[in-house]
Amino acid sequence: MSLHFVLKANEQPIGSFVATRTVDHGTTDDAVNGYDVTIDTPDWEWDGHVQHRYGDGAWTLVRRAIDQMEAEVAAATAAHAAVVEAKH
Repeated sequence: MSLHFVLKANEQPIGSFVATRTVDHGTTDDAVNGYDVTIDTPDWEWDGHVQHRYGDGAWTLVRRAIDQMEAEVAAATAAHAAVVEAKH
């Protein structure tokens, strides 16, 4: 199973989202599956792996992926800031 879409603003593509199930525990509501996710924009791309309960639905999978991406970006930014601070 995969979930994918192109995000557009005024008919102009500004990004895409692709989630492909790579760990399949079924399609019952309580099944927790794993998905490889790519969020792509003209300026950057994020790849990650997300665990998702099937019964929570597609929009929750999208939200969970975005939340994980933002958490990873924040952690990387903080780590970079710490390295820069240590050099000064």
